[in-house]
Amino acid sequence: ACVIGAGPSGLAAAKALVDRGIDFDWFEKGSMVGGLWRIDNDNGGAAAYETLHLNSSRPLTQYPSYPMPADWPDYPSHRLMATYFQDFADHFGLTVRISFNTPVEHVEPLPGPGRPGSGGWSVTTPAGTRSYRYLLVANGHHSEPHIPHFPGELTGTWFHAHDYLEPEVFAGKDVLVLGVGNSGMDVACDAAKLADSVLLATRHGVHVLPKYAFGRPIDQFGSPLSAYLPFPVERRMYELMVRLSAGRPEDRGLPKPDHRLLSAHPTVSSDLLDRVGHGDIEMKPNIDRFDGDTVHFVDGTS
Repeated sequence: ACVIGAGPSGLAAAKALVDRGIDFDWFEKGSMVGGLWRIDNDNGGAAAYETLHLNSSRPLTQYPSYPMPADWPDYPSHRLMATYFQDFADHFGLTVRISFNTPVEHVEPLPGPGRPGSGGWSVTTPAGTRSYRYLLVANGHHSEPHIPHFPGELTGTWFHAHDYLEPEVFAGKDVLVLGVGNSGMDVACDAAKLADSVLLATRHGVHVLPKYAFGRPIDQFGSPLSAYLPFPVERRMYELMVRLSAGRPEDRGLPKPDHRLLSAHPTVSSDLLDRVGHGDIEMKPNIDRFDGDTVHFVDGTS
């Protein structure tokens, strides 16, 4: 087999192969494990920023075969996570199996009787080309930023959250953040601490889950018994919990979601609702066009 990438998924895949005695080659284009959680990763795919923490709690994020230290916080920082992934790799003897600084340049399915890849895979690195029966791709779905395009031209400074590192870049500025995913909300809350003003634009409303409910990490209210509940019942339980602990998004100054909770990936933030309620962040609809240093929104405001 061949494994591409030494981030969290690549590490899990490699350990599974080792446990089952399956021979494999393992390529990582950077010089360290941890993927996007290594803020100093030299593979070009890191998406961490100084204030980044987990959005899922420690017990529900750790590898079952290698628990995180019990004295770690409920939501560890990116630095603790980078340490954890390195320790995991070292503990199971995985680090020595990685070909670091070895980018995969080309992958091609080999002819076979069934679907593409049924005949194996041809993998090319700077060291040459080899054929493999199986291929596990773990190159990170956040490694390449998605850049939206709008009419007009913006003369202000702009960058993707993938290139964001620390809040100081926003000091004394008027800031517009586009997108209400987890990174967008984190960046907007960071900016609100130092910027003169912060707008947060979104195409649609989302459900915002607090990190804690009734004194516990919100994702720890589930149990193995939840698997036996019909999904509508489980969803209703979480809707009630979020309603009691945080209220409805539209009651807290956010757009009303166009879907029910758990019908799409929720956004987790304990800070955003308070920042909006304090007036530190102003919500706006989607961007319509740019005009120099002015941004026009689809509701006619600018």
